[in-house]
Amino acid sequence: MLHFDTVVATFSLIYPQSVHKTMISPLRKRLTGPSALSTVRPAPADPGLLRTGIADRNGMWCGTIDLDEKWKIRTGIPLKFLVMSRMSCFAEEEINTWQDSPYFPDAAEEEIKRFDYGVYNVMLVSEHKGVHHREGLGRILTSALANALEPEPYWQDILLG
Repeated sequence: MLHFDTVVATFSLIYPQSVHKTMISPLRKRLTGPSALSTVRPAPADPGLLRTGIADRNGMWCGTIDLDEKWKIRTGIPLKFLVMSRMSCFAEEEINTWQDSPYFPDAAEEEIKRFDYGVYNVMLVSEHKGVHHREGLGRILTSALANALEPEPYWQDILLG
């Protein structure tokens, strides 16, 4: 088990779309084996993968995550994300899906036009008996923390199993 402190924020999922294996996120492409990111989810080449938007409290896109088809029914429900690290920007294929969607706000469009606008790598987690479990990896705009769902982002001691 891994034990660490990090910022926790609540967001919801929006606009789930089936993803062909050639469109998977760079977060899932960096595999050393067929299921390097998880032993319970399908590998990226397996069918049933969704590219899902991450939405802020206004219901607007602020990030993206690739998940199993089973997460489609969790659209619109507040979910717990852990902030893991910071990067300079999204990969192009991560945002192409959203730019023509009704969920992509003008503010996000303007933000991603700037050089080195900043994104956080986030981990969607579930919790059982005080132990958090990784469900998926995604990215959000750094500005998204200011528009997270209630409760506002907070620091938490995490036990990841």
